[in-house]
Amino acid sequence: MLFAISTLAFADPAEEAALLPLLKRAGVDALEVAPTKRWPRWAGADLASAKRYREALLSAGFRVTALQSIVFEQPQLQLFGADFAPWLAHFQTLSEIAEGLGARTLVFGAPQQRDPGDCAEPLALAAERFRALATQLQASGAVLALEPVPESRFIQTPAQAQQLAASVAHPAFDWHFDSAAWAQSGADLGALLAVRLPPHAHLSQPQLVGPLSGPVDLLEVILKLRTHGYAQAFSFEILSGRHHWPTTLDSIERLIGAARDAS
Repeated sequence: MLFAISTLAFADPAEEAALLPLLKRAGVDALEVAPTKRWPRWAGADLASAKRYREALLSAGFRVTALQSIVFEQPQLQLFGADFAPWLAHFQTLSEIAEGLGARTLVFGAPQQRDPGDCAEPLALAAERFRALATQLQASGAVLALEPVPESRFIQTPAQAQQLAASVAHPAFDWHFDSAAWAQSGADLGALLAVRLPPHAHLSQPQLVGPLSGPVDLLEVILKLRTHGYAQAFSFEILSGRHHWPTTLDSIERLIGAARDAS
């Protein structure tokens, strides 16, 4: 089993560098990268810089599994907006970053940037646009994965995300599993996974607090995903400022140990 942690957990690159050896000892071998944590306001985010970052991570024993917060600090990118051309330009940058880092999944959440407003046919327009973005991304070898967000006005549940993925019907587009969103939906996890496995999975609690600081049984989630054939990374999604590192490191080590003992 491969376990990752999102760079949203770190206050800055200096904290990331200091915590990587401790995370390695806890059983984490990969990162899920939020680009603006490395490149604020996207300044300097390109293929060459991504390759340098990847080499530094590899030297520390880490690979990159995914990108998230992929349209953060890009408020002009509105999925249902009139002008779609800026999306294609931004996804060219994302393709380069994904290629440079070796990331295979791009997680799309961004509830405020997927508000359908008064769009008459939001599912049809979203499918058309996600298909275009997937085509743009495909050469990098990565998959765009749509995360259900219960608080959003478009695709609140895992089942809705699965249905849209089926409608888009593109090899570079899929749904994304988030444990907090799943728990909020009340859906049967086994039934969801029997329909369609995700390419990536977040181990998260509501409000992105520490792994054992919320109501979701993350060990149960890990084991259920494994039972249904999920073989991709499990990524701890935690937000800087909402957890305490000594507690988080202990929680991660305990969860990973229990998951490996049970497998």
